[in-house]
Amino acid sequence: MISYHCYAHANDRQPFEAYDYAVFDNTEPFLSTVRYIESIRQRLSPSTKTDIDELGTFVNGEMREQPIAPAYWNLSASVYAYFFIQLTQAGIDVIGESQLVGFPSQFPDVTMINYNTSKPNARFWVLKMINDNIRPGAKLLPTNIDANRGDDIVAQAFSDGSKKMILILNKRNKLQTLKLPAECKGARTLSVNPSSNDGPPLESALTDTQPALEPFEVKLIILPSS
Repeated sequence: MISYHCYAHANDRQPFEAYDYAVFDNTEPFLSTVRYIESIRQRLSPSTKTDIDELGTFVNGEMREQPIAPAYWNLSASVYAYFFIQLTQAGIDVIGESQLVGFPSQFPDVTMINYNTSKPNARFWVLKMINDNIRPGAKLLPTNIDANRGDDIVAQAFSDGSKKMILILNKRNKLQTLKLPAECKGARTLSVNPSSNDGPPLESALTDTQPALEPFEVKLIILPSS
């Protein structure tokens, strides 16, 4: 295998209110590089696999010296879901997340564990939600998003045998409303969002096809078996 990694970051002295644009924008050069490296690998050594084993986000240096805003963990979790979708589309074999435990003086902004309470945070729960439900070998399905939304919402549908799922993330620090196909009504949903706090994904049944997405929410919709 070859291995490399990325930490998307905010700019120096940037207020948290602008983080969603800065951090997501900082993923794009890396993703472009991944696609370029993959084109070389496929041409020169197609049997070599790729392990992108450290994916995370950084706050700026000034913010790292202060208590980190709770919403940051949902932002970072949403960024991992975005990496997962984009890198799966690129055919990457292993998509890891960094790191299990961070704390003040040791990259507190990368932790998957709340170092004050010892509970898993949103970053951990999004990783676990994906790992538990979207298995290796699941097929990517064509997925369309309303063009009027720009890139504020990202989604990817998957098929695993008779099981169909849609992974959706909100890139922005604001409430947004989805409009889903009628076949999604009655689907099981798992949601990691500010309301789930440091707890496991909130589980519910989709009672209508226009659910709301909380700021930086990551939602997995598991469709009823046909």
